[in-house]
Amino acid sequence: MSDFKKLDAVDFIKALAITSVVIYHFVTIYMQFIPDILRRLGFVLGTGCQAFLVISGFGLYYSQKRRPLSAPRFWLKRLSKVYFPYIIIVIISYHCQNVYLASGVDRFSALMSHVFLYKMFFPQYEVTFGGHFWFISTIIQFYLVFPLLMRIYKKLGTRRFLMLTFTVNVIWAAFTVIAGISGERIWNSFFLQFLFEFAAGMAAAEHIDGVAAWFERTSALRLLLLGAAGYALLLVCYYAGGIVGAFGDAPSAAGFIFCALALYKLGIRPLNSFMVKLSSISYEWYLVHYLVLLLCYFEVWAGISSLGEDILYAVGIFILTLAAAAVYHFLWSNFTRLLKKGWTGLTKKLQK
Repeated sequence: MSDFKKLDAVDFIKALAITSVVIYHFVTIYMQFIPDILRRLGFVLGTGCQAFLVISGFGLYYSQKRRPLSAPRFWLKRLSKVYFPYIIIVIISYHCQNVYLASGVDRFSALMSHVFLYKMFFPQYEVTFGGHFWFISTIIQFYLVFPLLMRIYKKLGTRRFLMLTFTVNVIWAAFTVIAGISGERIWNSFFLQFLFEFAAGMAAAEHIDGVAAWFERTSALRLLLLGAAGYALLLVCYYAGGIVGAFGDAPSAAGFIFCALALYKLGIRPLNSFMVKLSSISYEWYLVHYLVLLLCYFEVWAGISSLGEDILYAVGIFILTLAAAAVYHFLWSNFTRLLKKGWTGLTKKLQK
């Protein structure tokens, strides 16, 4: 069970998290005739982002544990896998006049803020070309500090590492509330806001055998109840507001992950197989879905007049986002494969 490739449940959670976030954007922003009760319940789908942060911590730690890389090599690998595909979509968005979510901000200046990654420090740039790009800022911050987190983990051990990250997380969240900046994206999405979730993913990877064994002997019902408990705690945080309200990220991540594991545990083979395969294009889907959604909205979707049309357009555009992600994944993976092949051939020639 310690073979990461066999842990399809992790890929299932990742794919379900991205799917939920995509549907969240459809339901809460662009479906005009959907009942309000469904729109309000859409917040549950948005918790997929918190779950994905846990999965990111898990995947990075496990990969680094199996094949340790120096900090420069780690950052270079992340650059090729995350930064370049992201920037390509930003550049495409820059050339699409309708794809822009900030007023009073120069488009070229906004583009440069993405290219040189300083958008994460300036509120006016943070949501340009797509509000979902806040997540890219956060995950890149985690990439930058990950080698340091690995060192701290090795020195402290699991228990003290989790205690430390939880304490830092609490202090940061409390600070944003007390300072009156908890509603600002560059502050409430700074990596310290999600440090404990990311650290929990790292700890799960460190103790993968125990986690896998626990999952094997835990029923789907118990997993579902754990997920419900996580969401119940999230609601408590939400309605309490203030400083308590700033601590809803960890319960939301737990709620989503346990519910996803319960669904996986049901053993619906076509669903499980599809979601595991879908995980391979999950990042590309996250990148392109908002671009496709915005383009379709301004071109055709804005003129609908009924719930039936709303649902019909949503389903069609949802499938279109998937197709765009698959095409982008195919093009990028083949491009990088050609680059690696060319680089390998060049180095061999230079060595002769």
